Amino acid sequence: MGVFNLRGSIVPIIDIAFTEGRRADLMPKHVVVASMRLPEEEIMRVGIASDEVIGTYTTSDPLLVAEAPRDVPHCCGMLRHEDRLALALDLKRLTEAFPVGTV
Repeated sequence: MGVFNLRGSIVPIIDIAFTEGRRADLMPKHVVVASMRLPEEEIMRVGIASDEVIGTYTTSDPLLVAEAPRDVPHCCGMLRHEDRLALALDLKRLTEAFPVGTV
């Protein structure tokens, strides 16, 4: 989707809804920056465009209540939030499904 400057670092932005044709306009309500340490000790940062953010968590094993649907390979499962289910993104799978280069 694009890039932005975060304190001197260029960060690519992934907009899953826009890529899949589910966002009518070009502007998401939020952009969350997620980080992942790569095997070479390099840190990869990715901006994730979102209409709603219900929380950010750092965990290797989230408390999932159900498996992710097969048509969303960038998710590791589903979490319950109040009376709704939310997809739990897996950053490694996300960058495999929507490749971004390191800048």
